[in-house]
Amino acid sequence: MVIAIIALLAAMLLPALKQAREKGRQAVCLSNEQQIGRACVMYMDDYGGYIYNGNGVPGVNIFGWSVYLQPYLPVHDVNTNPTWMCPSSHPPNDTWAVSGYPVGVPGDLRYAYGYAFNCELSYVFGSSPSLSQVNSPANKALLLEGAGPALFATWVENENDPWGRNPMYWHSAGMDLLFFDAHVQWLPRAVVKGDQNNLLDPQLP
Repeated sequence: MVIAIIALLAAMLLPALKQAREKGRQAVCLSNEQQIGRACVMYMDDYGGYIYNGNGVPGVNIFGWSVYLQPYLPVHDVNTNPTWMCPSSHPPNDTWAVSGYPVGVPGDLRYAYGYAFNCELSYVFGSSPSLSQVNSPANKALLLEGAGPALFATWVENENDPWGRNPMYWHSAGMDLLFFDAHVQWLPRAVVKGDQNNLLDPQLP
């Protein structure tokens, strides 16, 4: 009888504990994005309001945007600075491992992303845009949670990119997003998928 009661209590408590742990991980994820957001703001302050280009750096073996933020955020190494990785992710399946920066090897998860740059910026403007060119910065996503270093709206909509550049809804069937005004917010999958609220296109209202 006692064992049955304990089993019943465990069955009741475990889901609540699991949910509480996930809420804790989501809080860390939000903090990660806030730190990245502050680094982005400092970068834009130093470069006349211009946003780093998500298409990577010529001559550097990396498809990524984080290299621009190195002066403002500690080195991109998830072992010493987990800011770059959502704690709810499951490497290597849910992340994009980067080789070649600064000394990585292919598949080296020290240099991995849990967040993805809104690549619609480069697609729309052809180069790194100024913040003044972005319509409604408080409503436009700069970073999303994703398994690739950059995401186009089409990848968010299809969720089946062959290169693995997919949005990740790690938190209660939703994701945390960093917006251009540096605030972070959780949104459900139904809102993000298909870019129904024009979160990605910087020119749409």
